[in-house]
Amino acid sequence: MAWQSFICSADTHGDIIDKSYERYILQWIKDHKPKHRFMLGDFIDLKALRNGAGEEDRACGLKDDLMAGIRFLRAFKPHKLTLGNHDHRLWVMAANHKESLEYEYARQLKTQVENELKALKCDWVEYDVKKGWMEIAPRGSRSGPKLIGHGYAANMYPAKSMTMLTGTSTLTGHTHAYDYWRQDNLAADESYVSGCGCLIEQDYNRTHRRRLKHCHSFLVGVINDKTGAWQVWNVLKDNETGKWLDPKKMI
Repeated sequence: MAWQSFICSADTHGDIIDKSYERYILQWIKDHKPKHRFMLGDFIDLKALRNGAGEEDRACGLKDDLMAGIRFLRAFKPHKLTLGNHDHRLWVMAANHKESLEYEYARQLKTQVENELKALKCDWVEYDVKKGWMEIAPRGSRSGPKLIGHGYAANMYPAKSMTMLTGTSTLTGHTHAYDYWRQDNLAADESYVSGCGCLIEQDYNRTHRRRLKHCHSFLVGVINDKTGAWQVWNVLKDNETGKWLDPKKMI
């Protein structure tokens, strides 16, 4: 089939999804009908399950968050999904062998999510620095395979970190900020980090400098399933004006 189109969504975080992001990315899919749809993780938030969660966070229910995440997945219809660190919280709790209502509830919710992914015919992988990757194009004559994952670095150079970690080209999320790196090697490995789909200004990051880098964006592109070549674009919302800067609409 050679050249095929794709779209990536990342970090929508359940019931704190940004509504303008949700409307725009779903309309983009209707307008352009990409061949492949990838979800790069954190489709739910699960603040109540994070390590060290305070009393206020622990009091947050899981149902609304989970159902919002599932509603987005049903609309987005991903072909491949890589769990993120927030999603992973549910799998960790469900794996605990303690017998109590909250652990049993976590196991039920995990089964519900897995059944939803099965109904969507979506392939998925766990959140794991070694196993949490999916190949979207084979090794070409010059380049290594193209991989998608949630992301495993929140430092100053996350795209570079993903290239160095995998030794090849990647598409990831996790940091809520767009980033790009091209390696100076013969394979021309390059990695892209997507912006987020959730609300940017939240209570937890009120004093965090890195919030100033956060942006609403998603990755789109074309990929050659025979040679491994690709071209990737970042579709970005201007936070000042709220206008989406979409390459397909600006040319």
